[in-house]
Amino acid sequence: MLLSIQPEKSMKIEIHAKQPGLGMEARVTQMDASFLKNDEQSLDAYETLLLDVIEGDRSLFIRFDEVEMAWQIIEPILKHWKEKTTTIAIPTYPAGSWGPKEANQWFSNQNQNWRNTL
Repeated sequence: MLLSIQPEKSMKIEIHAKQPGLGMEARVTQMDASFLKNDEQSLDAYETLLLDVIEGDRSLFIRFDEVEMAWQIIEPILKHWKEKTTTIAIPTYPAGSWGPKEANQWFSNQNQNWRNTL
């Protein structure tokens, strides 16, 4: 299964199917569940955000009291991390790269790997 998040949302499944006929040859067939139709264009994230602001849809934006509550939860964690040496290392990676090398551990079985294109 292939999931594409950016730039276009879609889900594709590749199936190895037997070709019609008497032979025993297989070919890769794709099932495509793209979000947009062929003649549609997706909006940029900032275009969507600005449209929501213009339309006055407040349900998509966080209120000030929600921000304060979130910081009441997070600040003790940040304070603890600052005071104590933690044994949990959070992997980092350079901006624009494909992520931390630790992410490759998710695919420890053979024939499993990350794909950068659909």
